[in-house]
Amino acid sequence: MNIGNRIRRFRRTLGMTQAELAKKLDLTKTGVASWEQGRAEPPLARIASIAAALEVDVHDVAFGGPREITPEQPDAEILNIAVDRVLALDEAAAGTRTGPELTQLICNTYAILSKNPGMPELVLIDESIRGMMLDAKEKSQNGRD
Repeated sequence: MNIGNRIRRFRRTLGMTQAELAKKLDLTKTGVASWEQGRAEPPLARIASIAAALEVDVHDVAFGGPREITPEQPDAEILNIAVDRVLALDEAAAGTRTGPELTQLICNTYAILSKNPGMPELVLIDESIRGMMLDAKEKSQNGRD
Protein backbone atom coordinates (compact mmCIF):
# COMPACT_ATOMS: atom_id res chain seq x y z
CA MET A 1 0.00 0.00 0.00
CA ASN A 2 1.45 3.37 -1.00
CA ILE A 3 1.42 6.51 1.11
CA GLY A 4 -1.59 7.96 -0.74
CA ASN A 5 -3.65 4.87 0.05
CA ARG A 6 -2.65 5.08 3.71
CA ILE A 7 -3.64 8.76 3.86
CA ARG A 8 -7.03 7.92 2.31
CA ARG A 9 -7.58 5.02 4.72
CA PHE A 10 -6.76 7.10 7.82
CA ARG A 11 -8.81 10.05 6.56
CA ARG A 12 -11.87 7.87 5.92
CA THR A 13 -11.48 6.17 9.31
CA LEU A 14 -11.92 9.60 10.88
CA GLY A 15 -14.88 10.36 8.61
CA MET A 16 -12.95 13.31 7.23
CA THR A 17 -13.34 14.65 3.69
CA GLN A 18 -10.43 15.56 1.44
CA ALA A 19 -11.43 19.20 1.81
CA GLU A 20 -11.33 18.96 5.63
CA LEU A 21 -7.89 17.36 5.58
CA ALA A 22 -6.68 19.95 3.08
CA LYS A 23 -7.91 22.76 5.35
CA LYS A 24 -6.07 21.29 8.36
CA LEU A 25 -2.88 21.12 6.28
CA ASP A 26 -3.36 24.54 4.66
CA LEU A 27 -3.53 22.93 1.21
CA THR A 28 -6.03 22.59 -1.58
CA LYS A 29 -8.34 19.61 -1.92
CA THR A 30 -6.63 18.89 -5.24
CA GLY A 31 -3.29 18.42 -3.45
CA VAL A 32 -4.76 15.82 -1.09
CA ALA A 33 -6.54 14.11 -4.00
CA SER A 34 -3.25 13.95 -5.93
CA TRP A 35 -1.59 12.13 -3.02
CA GLU A 36 -4.47 9.72 -2.58
CA GLN A 37 -4.62 8.94 -6.30
CA GLY A 38 -0.86 8.38 -6.50
CA ARG A 39 -0.22 11.28 -8.89
CA ALA A 40 2.08 12.93 -6.34
CA GLU A 41 3.65 12.15 -2.98
CA PRO A 42 3.61 14.50 -0.03
CA PRO A 43 6.93 16.16 0.75
CA LEU A 44 8.90 14.50 3.53
CA ALA A 45 8.63 17.69 5.57
CA ARG A 46 4.81 17.36 5.63
CA ILE A 47 4.57 13.77 6.91
CA ALA A 48 4.48 14.83 10.58
CA SER A 49 1.69 17.37 10.01
CA ILE A 50 -0.29 14.84 7.96
CA ALA A 51 0.04 12.29 10.76
CA ALA A 52 -1.08 14.86 13.34
CA ALA A 53 -4.10 15.86 11.24
CA LEU A 54 -5.05 12.20 10.81
CA GLU A 55 -4.42 11.46 14.51
CA VAL A 56 -1.96 8.65 13.78
CA ASP A 57 1.73 7.99 14.31
CA VAL A 58 4.20 9.33 11.73
CA HIS A 59 5.38 5.75 11.21
CA ASP A 60 1.84 4.71 10.25
CA VAL A 61 1.64 7.33 7.50
CA ALA A 62 5.17 6.84 6.22
CA PHE A 63 5.45 3.05 6.36
CA GLY A 64 2.04 1.56 7.09
CA GLY A 65 0.27 0.80 10.24
CA PRO A 66 0.91 0.01 13.48
CA ARG A 67 4.47 -0.77 14.38
CA GLU A 68 5.47 -3.18 17.06
CA ILE A 69 7.60 -1.80 19.83
CA THR A 70 10.82 -3.77 19.87
CA PRO A 71 14.38 -2.92 20.84
CA GLU A 72 15.16 -2.45 17.14
CA GLN A 73 12.58 0.33 16.74
CA PRO A 74 14.08 3.80 16.43
CA ASP A 75 13.98 6.19 19.34
CA ALA A 76 11.39 8.80 18.32
CA GLU A 77 13.27 11.74 19.86
CA ILE A 78 16.53 10.89 18.09
CA LEU A 79 14.69 10.23 14.84
CA ASN A 80 12.94 13.62 15.04
CA ILE A 81 16.30 15.35 15.57
CA ALA A 82 17.73 13.53 12.55
CA VAL A 83 14.75 14.38 10.33
CA ASP A 84 14.69 18.04 11.40
CA ARG A 85 18.41 18.54 10.81
CA VAL A 86 18.54 16.77 7.45
CA LEU A 87 15.52 18.71 6.19
CA ALA A 88 17.02 22.00 7.39
CA LEU A 89 20.28 21.27 5.60
CA ASP A 90 18.45 20.19 2.45
CA GLU A 91 16.42 23.39 2.51
CA ALA A 92 19.66 25.37 2.85
CA ALA A 93 20.92 23.51 -0.23
CA ALA A 94 17.81 24.61 -2.16
CA GLY A 95 16.07 21.24 -1.81
CA THR A 96 18.25 19.53 -4.39
CA ARG A 97 18.19 16.02 -2.90
CA THR A 98 15.76 13.33 -4.00
CA GLY A 99 13.46 11.46 -1.60
CA PRO A 100 15.69 8.37 -1.50
CA GLU A 101 18.78 10.53 -0.85
CA LEU A 102 17.02 12.29 2.03
CA THR A 103 15.88 8.95 3.45
CA GLN A 104 19.45 7.65 3.35
CA LEU A 105 20.75 10.82 5.03
CA ILE A 106 18.15 10.48 7.77
CA CYS A 107 19.01 6.79 8.35
CA ASN A 108 22.74 7.53 8.51
CA THR A 109 22.17 10.49 10.81
CA TYR A 110 19.98 8.41 13.11
CA ALA A 111 22.63 5.67 13.25
CA ILE A 112 25.30 8.16 14.29
CA LEU A 113 23.10 9.84 16.90
CA SER A 114 21.93 6.59 18.46
CA LYS A 115 25.50 5.30 18.83
CA ASN A 116 26.93 8.57 20.17
CA PRO A 117 24.35 9.99 22.58
CA GLY A 118 26.89 12.04 24.55
CA MET A 119 28.21 14.00 21.56
CA PRO A 120 26.66 17.21 20.21
CA GLU A 121 24.01 16.14 17.72
CA LEU A 122 24.48 18.86 15.16
CA VAL A 123 28.23 18.29 14.82
CA LEU A 124 27.65 14.58 14.23
CA ILE A 125 24.92 15.18 11.70
CA ASP A 126 26.93 17.74 9.80
CA GLU A 127 29.95 15.41 9.74
CA SER A 128 27.81 12.56 8.43
CA ILE A 129 26.22 14.66 5.72
CA ARG A 130 29.56 16.17 4.65
CA GLY A 131 31.05 12.68 4.47
CA MET A 132 28.18 11.40 2.34
CA MET A 133 28.45 14.41 0.04
CA LEU A 134 32.18 13.80 -0.40
CA ASP A 135 31.49 10.10 -1.13
CA ALA A 136 28.92 11.05 -3.77
CA LYS A 137 31.32 13.59 -5.31
CA GLU A 138 34.13 11.01 -5.45
CA LYS A 139 31.81 8.46 -7.07
CA SER A 140 30.72 10.94 -9.71
CA GLN A 141 34.35 11.92 -10.43
CA ASN A 142 35.42 8.27 -10.65
CA GLY A 143 32.59 7.65 -13.11
CA ARG A 144 34.01 10.32 -15.42
CA ASP A 145 37.57 8.93 -15.44
